[in-house]
Amino acid sequence: MYKFFGTILGFFSNICGGSYLLGLLLFALMIKIILLPFGIKQQKNSVRQAKMRPKEEAIRRKYKGRNDQKTQQKMQQEIMEMYQAEGYNPAGGCLPMLVQLIIIILLYQVIIYPLRYVVGMDASLVNALNAFSTASVENGGLGIVFSGRYTEISLLGELSKLSGDALTSFTDGFKAFVESSADYQANAATLMTGFGAAIEKGLPNFDLFGMQNFLAGVPSFKTAFKSFAGFMLFLIPILNFGVSFVSGKLTKKFTYQPMQQSQQANPTMKIMEWFGPLMSLWIAFIAPAALGLYWIFNTILGVLQQFILYKAMPIPVCTEEDVKAAIAELKGKGVYEKEVEEDVGSARSPYLEDFDDEDDAAVSEDEDDDDDDMMESRPSIVEPAKPKDSGSDKKKGKKNNKYE
Repeated sequence: MYKFFGTILGFFSNICGGSYLLGLLLFALMIKIILLPFGIKQQKNSVRQAKMRPKEEAIRRKYKGRNDQKTQQKMQQEIMEMYQAEGYNPAGGCLPMLVQLIIIILLYQVIIYPLRYVVGMDASLVNALNAFSTASVENGGLGIVFSGRYTEISLLGELSKLSGDALTSFTDGFKAFVESSADYQANAATLMTGFGAAIEKGLPNFDLFGMQNFLAGVPSFKTAFKSFAGFMLFLIPILNFGVSFVSGKLTKKFTYQPMQQSQQANPTMKIMEWFGPLMSLWIAFIAPAALGLYWIFNTILGVLQQFILYKAMPIPVCTEEDVKAAIAELKGKGVYEKEVEEDVGSARSPYLEDFDDEDDAAVSEDEDDDDDDMMESRPSIVEPAKPKDSGSDKKKGKKNNKYE
């Protein structure tokens, strides 16, 4: 897969006059065109989900004010059942993002090993060229010291500068080195043939606006303010962060945003808003400038694509009338009010166990018996007051005696 990507990138660079940057831009454009069907499908899913929003809101209102875990799980289950009935898959939009991530990982390897994957050199030839370039002059080498981890990019940058007499001198020196080295003299003829074929094919140019080997450079705080090229390298991660952040904001306007399920979901969404830009900032700081510039251009193309799809397939707006119609539809099916009454009647703290009616009755009888026993066995502290004979009682007694 690395060689496949590298071959395409090398082809684009050649048709752009050897410009590695223009080759990267054409490569990013090609990837966007290939992934366009996925983008169209994702936009259609967003439109479909937006149309289901009134029903989703109706289900959420049915459980409004009840935040216990059991109720929330039941609400989510009903929403997922509604999605399935409508033929919608919430995870359908993850595929384009996954493909983009895989491409970034593959492209990173292609960029840091351009001689192998873009130019098409054999690994043994790359090792021989690196040994010749870094060997001391006394040992027949050039004595070049490559700084940083991306020595192959630096080596390509040095080779791309060669032309005319300088190229002839380098070729003669490399031939003498491999023929005299115990490690390479057995394959000296093969190595020279491969080197000649690569030079004839043409090497990509890593320069940018007169800054030699700029695309091979890695941003650094140490060199940010020592030269114009160092400052431009330092700007690439910052531009990555800014473009990614603005892209996230614009994408929210052009795509359907699921409803917030709870107040606890807000911090998570805010973290995700910052995660993408911060990740692009970090990658652009540790990778060559070529990858950072590719990321910027790819993000801009993504925003333009999303804007065009949004204009072609706008997201419907959910109104209060739509929600009321969805509630009426649920009521018409006879499940809305019934389920609400059952849920409210059984709504209790999730930390308490419900007692059965028989157990409640048994507990109540036992408590009454215990109370009676305690009252009988407990000594009386105060003598009960004798009822006073009222005047009416005396008259009543006389009256009764009258009939005796």
